[in-house]
Amino acid sequence: MAGCATTGGKPVVRNLDLRGVNSYDDRALAACLSTHERAAFAVNLGSSAYPECGAPPFHATRVRIPLWRWPWTQWPQFESERFARDLQRLQRWYQARGHYDARVTAVEVRPEGTYPREPKDGYGEKGSTGKHQDCVGKGCKVRVSVQVEEGPFIRVTEIELRGTEGLPPSVVRRLRDAITLRLGRRFDEYEYDHSKALLLHRLEEQAYAHARVTGTVELHRKQGTAAVAFDVDPGPACTVGKIRVEVSEPQVNWVVGRGVLEKEPILLASLLREGEPFRRSALFDAQRGVFGLGVFSSVEVEPVVDTVNRNPVVNVVIRATPGRFHRYGLGAGVQSGTFEFLDGSTDPVPQWDLHLLALMEFRNFLGGYRQLRIEERPRAIFQNSSPLTNWSDPRPGNEVRIQFRQPSFLEPQTSLAFGARWDLGPNPYKGFFRHDLLAQLGPERAFFGGRLFAALRLRENVLVPLESGDDVPNRYHTMFLEQFLKVDLRDRPLDPRKGVFFSVGVHEAGFALPSSWNYLRVTPEWRGYVPLALGSVLAAKLAAGALVVLDADSNLDAQSAALGPERFRLRGGGSTSNRGYLPGELGQSVEGGIRRWEASLELRVPVTESLRGVLFVDGADVTTSNRFRWNYAHVSTGAGIRFQTPVGAVRFDVGYQVPGGAVIGGEDGPALSENTSRTEVNLGLVQFPGAMHLTIGEAF
Repeated sequence: MAGCATTGGKPVVRNLDLRGVNSYDDRALAACLSTHERAAFAVNLGSSAYPECGAPPFHATRVRIPLWRWPWTQWPQFESERFARDLQRLQRWYQARGHYDARVTAVEVRPEGTYPREPKDGYGEKGSTGKHQDCVGKGCKVRVSVQVEEGPFIRVTEIELRGTEGLPPSVVRRLRDAITLRLGRRFDEYEYDHSKALLLHRLEEQAYAHARVTGTVELHRKQGTAAVAFDVDPGPACTVGKIRVEVSEPQVNWVVGRGVLEKEPILLASLLREGEPFRRSALFDAQRGVFGLGVFSSVEVEPVVDTVNRNPVVNVVIRATPGRFHRYGLGAGVQSGTFEFLDGSTDPVPQWDLHLLALMEFRNFLGGYRQLRIEERPRAIFQNSSPLTNWSDPRPGNEVRIQFRQPSFLEPQTSLAFGARWDLGPNPYKGFFRHDLLAQLGPERAFFGGRLFAALRLRENVLVPLESGDDVPNRYHTMFLEQFLKVDLRDRPLDPRKGVFFSVGVHEAGFALPSSWNYLRVTPEWRGYVPLALGSVLAAKLAAGALVVLDADSNLDAQSAALGPERFRLRGGGSTSNRGYLPGELGQSVEGGIRRWEASLELRVPVTESLRGVLFVDGADVTTSNRFRWNYAHVSTGAGIRFQTPVGAVRFDVGYQVPGGAVIGGEDGPALSENTSRTEVNLGLVQFPGAMHLTIGEAF
């Protein structure tokens, strides 16, 4: 059901025009006014479309193109008293930016209709279209115009930091670096308050839990200068005192009982120790560590600061509220796709997967904050036909996943993780049925607030084909050690605007471990993000991979002996690789390869608050040779859109294989003859070499 919003009995705001706002973003100013326009759908090339009142950026550069107003959105009413207060807010906003002589020079409230009476309330000019009260009940829409004279701004000529005489020189340097106001630049009240908050934070990070920071500003409006002084009272250096853990009553679990929520693991996971120097950030780390146990729905870590006596010992209270100890789920789903190379065919082979899903999840399994999750997914698989037209001969399949986590393994913030997966179904690239078993066990830990993550795992993979043929590998098993390291220095992991990311995974298979191969596998990856004008972001990715087979069992087929296990061969193409190709279709063979490189460049441009447009260029290659083919770039380019949701960005990309870009300095023919397929997108009247991808999450 849908309807149109009405204007009601009072005048409503058709437009709000702020004139003379030359030094700042007028929408940042409008965010502080209660008089506003009716919401409109618009294209915003630049910073956030919805600025926050009194919060930077105040100078945001934005190109706004309003398109239409939804008919059901509310019309904002115009009220004279509220508008008069808005004029005061406007002047105060400019004073906060350092323009103490800013003033409103003209105001006009002009109804759209023509009415006989002239304005008498001070708004509008003589001879204008009439007094806005005349159109009460007639749906009057008024246009509001405010002329502003900004005037000169106050410049900071002096910054003094007082009260630091008894502090170590290193602490004083950190305090001076925390001041964001700069000599010779405009005085801004936000930067002044922000500097005081940063000074307090730096002191609390250096054990001064009782620190106080005040300040004074001497304004000389005639000279246009400001002398700023920050007064610091650090108080005594503090240490952590007694740590008290409070746990709410847990829910009853009919499978594993009520369970006992021991307090000792909580204390260990917090990493807080009695007698160590007090740091405010240590409390946030403690909250993250306790929440990471996976049992609690909320965790609060609060210091008990004696502000009266300024006691140098600060006690800490950890309050933890358990969430649900168990969860059960039942559902159904369908998947559809194609295989390009089933039975050696060159034509796409359709596949449908109808499945049920049952899951059980236990937190605090058998006590000790252990977590256990079991998933069961029975499947009916249709190949060469669709269940919509032919229900004959479905092949049964199944998938079982088990995950187990033991926190506080060996030390408080290290977890022991176990995972296993049994998959009875088709190979994802060639379509033959097989049993595929994968298991892993090992410790993992995050450092520096999650910026660094490291894991050491023992992994096993067993493949038992249920068919035979030239494209079907022999049965094999491999056991290997895996080391994984991740360094994440991005500002926002889900939607980064700046920073870098690096990861590397290393496998050592066989040697002293039972395995069909002795091989080494290394896969490093780097990502970088640079903010640009208009809120755009330039993102780049470089990745490489090498699988070096040193030895193989004699009972393996020739292809498996040369390329290693099916699951861990290097492949390219897909939504997170070269987007001009479907997954696994890039390179010399659908069988995979032993050398791979990838490079991507992406420009992300905001369009609305929730919508972003993307232009990208991808290049990559996968080869069965033991040398990288750097000139085989398989360049593809394209565009995409991103729609932000609470679970991540819903992403749609269209990649186009650039003619002449398969081999740099060569022709398409030799490169494409070594590729098993060239993807074709057919959209009725439009057909081109490339691929389309619909998924959730950024490409990198």
